[in-house]
Amino acid sequence: MYVTYGDCDRTDNSSGATLKTMGLDKALRLRKATRAEFTRVMNQLDALMAAVEPDLRSIQVTYRLLEEKAAASRELDSQVLEMLLDEADAELDTVGGCGRLPS
Repeated sequence: MYVTYGDCDRTDNSSGATLKTMGLDKALRLRKATRAEFTRVMNQLDALMAAVEPDLRSIQVTYRLLEEKAAASRELDSQVLEMLLDEADAELDTVGGCGRLPS
């Protein structure tokens, strides 16, 4: 499909996913799973801390696990952001500079 944006034309590739888009989709699914795991561990930590007699050792281990999950989530967020920026930059290159601010 051919789309016109003001003075700029580009081919709309919405019907076919590129390898990069498939990579982004996979990264987004992994990010969702990582965030769900973080939430599960956070709820587990909350339950341990709310116990009548909290087990300090279990709380410490679960807290360390929560920190690892948070670090993994931050790393995935960075990767997804980088992929999104690369995709946007590639789209601007395809458009031929339209939409960029004048130098």
